[in-house]
Amino acid sequence: MSFHPAAGEEAIFNERRRGRGYDLAFRIPVGAGPVAAFTLMPGQGLAWDAGSILIADDGLRISRSPGRGREMALVSNTGRTAPARLDVGTRRGGPLGAFDLARHAGRLVFSRQALAGVGPGVAINRYGRLSRLAASGGGTGLTMLQAEGGGWLFLSAAAGVVERRLMPGEAVTVGGGNLVALSAMVDIDDAADVYLDDAPSSAFVRLTGPGTVWLQTAGASHSGAAAAPPMRAERPTGRPVLDVVR
Repeated sequence: MSFHPAAGEEAIFNERRRGRGYDLAFRIPVGAGPVAAFTLMPGQGLAWDAGSILIADDGLRISRSPGRGREMALVSNTGRTAPARLDVGTRRGGPLGAFDLARHAGRLVFSRQALAGVGPGVAINRYGRLSRLAASGGGTGLTMLQAEGGGWLFLSAAAGVVERRLMPGEAVTVGGGNLVALSAMVDIDDAADVYLDDAPSSAFVRLTGPGTVWLQTAGASHSGAAAAPPMRAERPTGRPVLDVVR
C-alpha cells in the first residue's frame, strides 16, 4: 500500500486489526482530492499537519505536536469512550499515500516536504546518509527524514506519483526535487555524471537498489508550492524529531 489503491479498489483503506499494536482505521478516496477519513479508537492519537485538519468529532483533543518545517497537531481520542472520526487534507495538490512501516522493515526515508501525518508507534528522525555534494547543493530543495517504527506514515505529493522498484545493484539518476520517498535500503549519492553550467549538478542524485523509490511527476517549483531550503545532511541525534506513541 502506498499512493495507489489495490487493483479494482476505489480507495486506499485499512480496517484496524485486533492484536496488532499501533494499527489505524482509515480511508483515502481516489479522485476526490488529497483527503482522508480516520476512525480513532479511545486512547489513540494521530499527528497531522495543523493547517490541513478539516473536521474533528466533538470530544477529540487537538494539541501542538513538535514538527520539522511546519506545525504539526496531535489529535487524540482521550475524552471519549467510543470511536471518533477525523477528516484531514494536505497542503499539496497531488495524491495522499499510506505506508505501513511494518511492511518496509520498520524504516522509510522521505522528503520533509512530503510529510502529511504520523500514526502511533512511529518516530521521525533526521536522515544523515547524504554525501557532501548532495548535502550542500541548492538545486534539490530537499531535506530527507527517516520514519522508524511499526505504525503508519502518511505522505503527500505535489503531482502524480511513479513507483519504481530497483533490483540489487541497479542504479538510476533522479531529480532531487521529484524524490518523495525511498526504502531505507536504497543508497543515495551524488549523480557524478550530470553536469549543468560546466559543473557537477546537485539537482540530481543517484539511487542504487535494492528497494523501492517513489517519484512525483512535478517538483515544488512546477506545482506552485513555496520553495524549500536546500538538501542538507544532519546526523541523527538519538532524539526523534517527531514521536507519536499513543
